[in-house]
This record gives sequence, structure tokens and C-alpha cells, in this order.
Amino acid sequence: MKVKPQLYLVAEAGGSQGYGHLFRAKGLAYYLREEFDLHVISSSAVHADVKQAFEATFSCIWLDSFDAFPGMLSAGDLVVLDGYAFDLSLMQAIKKKDAILICWDDYLWSNPLADAIINAAPDVSASDYDIGFATLLLLGASYFPIQEEFWNEYPVRRKEDALLINMGGTDPENLSIPILHLACETATWSAVTVVTGAGYAHVEALKEEIAQSSQKTLIKHVSSASSAEMAELMQAHSYALLPASTVCYEALWSGCKVLCGYFVGNQELYYRGFVNRQWVIPCEDFNEQAVRRAILGRERNLEAFPAKTMASAIQWQKKFKALFLSHKLALRLAAPSDLALTFRWACDPAIRRFSFSNQAISKEEHSRWFAEKLNESDGLFLIAQLDDQIIGSCRFAISQQQAKISYQLDPSFQGQGLGLALLRRSLAYLEVQRPDVMALHGEVMQENVASIRIFEQLGFEKQLNGKGWLFIKQKAKN
Repeated sequence: MKVKPQLYLVAEAGGSQGYGHLFRAKGLAYYLREEFDLHVISSSAVHADVKQAFEATFSCIWLDSFDAFPGMLSAGDLVVLDGYAFDLSLMQAIKKKDAILICWDDYLWSNPLADAIINAAPDVSASDYDIGFATLLLLGASYFPIQEEFWNEYPVRRKEDALLINMGGTDPENLSIPILHLACETATWSAVTVVTGAGYAHVEALKEEIAQSSQKTLIKHVSSASSAEMAELMQAHSYALLPASTVCYEALWSGCKVLCGYFVGNQELYYRGFVNRQWVIPCEDFNEQAVRRAILGRERNLEAFPAKTMASAIQWQKKFKALFLSHKLALRLAAPSDLALTFRWACDPAIRRFSFSNQAISKEEHSRWFAEKLNESDGLFLIAQLDDQIIGSCRFAISQQQAKISYQLDPSFQGQGLGLALLRRSLAYLEVQRPDVMALHGEVMQENVASIRIFEQLGFEKQLNGKGWLFIKQKAKN
């Protein structure tokens, strides 16, 4: 039986932190559970009801301190860190175990230790990051993992002028009460549902607000809704008034018209992106004037949320498998014995069709070229192996602290995410062996969509260059 790679989803949660990170990890688990042996790691402060719900599906470990976590790891394990209390010493301990580190980032933080960074803010791009050559970037709205329950259709009909309010599970600023008051004072609704989580500490005050409201018979309070219940509520309501967080993506996905604001720093980047894309009606920082304006202008037209562009399970799996496989890949310098293999690649139609030169290559021409590349004093010619099988090569032609990249994957290994793994592993090798290299560039034919996507995900900037794209990347300053 195939042994799955170990994947640890480590999420800060509980107390004033709320459960956004934990449910984001749950969404990610939905996409990756078929290919990885999953473990959810979080704080012992997580509410008992939340723990029970997670333990019904996942292998869970609840820790008093995350300091003990690196001791659980082995080389090649994958770790996703989602939270703001994970300091450099924890990341260093994870990397010391030769594990693969993937970091969720909502702030555009520099992270030189991360093998991959996920940031689902809509307008974030590679140019926002100062990263290593080999860091994989999963950026933008496509890389927000929607929980499994939200993919289902529930036997409910969306009710016109029905409002859903959810200011987060713990609602640390206790915005639920003033937002509910403003909503009912400003407009008449067919129904209002206020959702709070297990950590919400103002239930009695909320009940009193509902009792005094002029629309009290239309207001319902739901406490500690499950993911399935939240998905059903979002499908039943026409409007949702929410912070720019996990719940906002879920409401957009579910078809709600969203009135959105932010009240903590990690929400601001998402909020700016939502507003710039015109996917939401802005509530700014939930000040009274902005909320009233949003409610009164709720009939305005918005751009449709591009739900169909969200990354599929297969896309998520390919990226994480590429991280795992790049760790497994072995690199060695090319040798004279590789002549026949490299000649076969040079003549293969699947490789030639993406070459800037379509002319046939003779064995003699290739032999001269190959000998020249082996003897270059300032270059690297690498052969990549996976489980003792040669899968491709990568060459770096180095001059004046710059390196030109040329790589190719054996056609028999295409379609498995190995192109990304090969280039990423080669870039990591280059960083160690040639720390003097400060900039990279590579050229790709416009028709070579797979290779274009690989360069983009590794943070290269691109510009048109004749028949193809020129990809450029500078070394991180940190």
C-alpha cells in the first residue's frame, strides 16, 4: 500500500484569536486529504465543541504550547503554519528537522525560511514579496480553500431582503450588537440572523438588544453554528454583513451580496482587495456612517465573484506534491554518460515544440554542444533523479552574478507536477552552491503555458520578449 506523505496543519485558535485559522485549515484539508496523511494541530484553549467536531474527521493534537511540535516531525514532512504567534525560533526548529514549511500570510510579511507562502488576498502579487529563489507562491483569491460543506446545495430558498450578520466566532470587539442595531434602525428586513461562535462573551447583552428591537420578531440568534449550518444560512440569505475574513469568502462563494468591513490588521489586505474588485459593498472600519451608507446602498450593482476560478483539489494537490517531490529529488552534475539521454530529449517532439529553435539537431551538433556545456567554467548543468529515475535537467549559465535558466522535464514524467519540483529544487541548489548569484532570468515560448505558470508561482516577473516571455527574479535582500 502506498504510504502517504505526512502533512501537519498547525493553526492558532481559541480565546480572543477566534477560529478563522482553524477553519481555514479545515478547508485546506478538504483538498489535500486524498494525497496526504493529515494531522490538525492547534491550541488546547480551543472550545470543547469545536474540538469534538474536528476530532470526528481528523487526527487532532491539542497543545498547551507549540514549542513541543517540532519534536513530532521527520524529514520531508509538510507543515502549514497559520497564525500570528508563530515566531522565528519555531520556524527554525521546523526547518532543522528538514521539514517542508508552508506559511499562511495575511500581512505581506517577509519570510526567508518558508518553502511556500499562501496569501489569498485578492490583489496580492509576487512583486509584493522579497523572497528566496525557490519559494513557491500561492497567491490571490484562487487560493482560498472553501470548506467542504459549502460545496453542497441545501434544500433552502434564498429569501429576498434577508440579512445575515456574523462578526466572527468570538467577535472580540463585540460588534454584533451595534451592527444589529444599525441594520434594524436603517432598513426593514424580511429576516435577520445573527451568528456568534462558542467564544462570544456577550450573549445576554445581544439577547437584550434583540428584545428591544422594533424588528425583534424577525431576528434570530444562532450560536456555535456548524460549517454545514453556516453554509445553509448563507444560501438562505440574500445579504451578509461580515468582516473581510474567512467568512467573507464563504459568503461570496455562496452567492450572498456582501456588505464588508474590517476591524483588525489581518483583515485590511483582504478588504482592500474585495473593494478594489467591486465584489463587496464597503463598510470601511464598521463606523456608523459607513455601515449606514452600505445598507442604504445595498441595491448597487457589484462585479460577480469568480467562484469558478477557485483552485480545485487537483490544483492544490499538485502544488503540495511538488513541494514534497522537490524535497525527494536528487541532483547531480551532468556527466559524459548523460550524452545519449540529453540527445534523446533534444530530439523529442514534445520538447522541441516549445524550443525557440525548431531546426533538427544532429548527433554531432549535440555532442559538441554537450561537451561545451560540461566544460563551462562558470555554469551548472544538473541532472535530476527521483527514486533512481532520471526525470530531467536544469542548466544555469552564470555571468556577472546573473544566471540564465534552461530546464527540461522528460516527457514521460510530464503532468505530475514534476516540472515545478525540478525547477524549485534546482533553484534551491543554486542558492546554496552559488550565493554570489543575485538575479535569474529565463525565456519561455508564449504557447508553453505549463512552464509560464511554473515561473509565475516561483515569483518571477515577466515581460514580453519577441516570441515569448522573459522571466526575471532578483535575490531576496534579507
